Amino acid sequence: MGLDPRQIIEIRELIKALAQDHTVVLSTHILPEVSMTCSRVVIINRGRLVALDTPVHLTEEVGGPERILVQVRGPRDAVEAAIKGLPGVESATVQSDMPGITGLTTVDIQTAANANLRPRLAQTIVGKGWDLLEMRPVSLSLEDVFLRVTSAEEPQVEPDEADLYMEGEGEAYEDQEIEAAEEANAMAAEAEAEADAAEADEATEEPQRELPRSRKGGRR
Repeated sequence: MGLDPRQIIEIRELIKALAQDHTVVLSTHILPEVSMTCSRVVIINRGRLVALDTPVHLTEEVGGPERILVQVRGPRDAVEAAIKGLPGVESATVQSDMPGITGLTTVDIQTAANANLRPRLAQTIVGKGWDLLEMRPVSLSLEDVFLRVTSAEEPQVEPDEADLYMEGEGEAYEDQEIEAAEEANAMAAEAEAEADAAEADEATEEPQRELPRSRKGGRR
């Protein structure tokens, strides 16, 4: 049974609240929830730790050069030719027209490395007398990041080793998954121990209250 939208929001808020004072390990393949909830991401592929970073840094590192999506009110062929002619444009793909909408051209642009294309792109479109309706960067989703890093880690099996690989992969992968899970748990325990130590240090720095001395009364 799934959760309704209100329950999903409540669960996200609960996890974020717990994360203020605890280390919360969320193991899931529902990557949109990871993007909405988690501050760091660990990707394990075939028992190996292949990625560990914040969601933002992962998408920037794996995504490579910037992608830009623009929507222009202008002739399709002319807009495409003008964009492809700009320095720093590696590729420009015109997306399909939306039904019932004419005169709008949407282009997905892949830039070269370190190319600050957006100012020149805007100047070119406006200079041609076209309307620039939208310009925004396109970032990878965690699903895209997962597919890229795990595809790069696919094992290369020689033909004469294929049978052996298929026979032993079940046990080998199970052992590797256990080791990776233990590694992730150890990282979480270490982070929680550091937080506890920091709290203990703060407590010791507080001024110690002097306890009142008890006086014993008596007669000589």
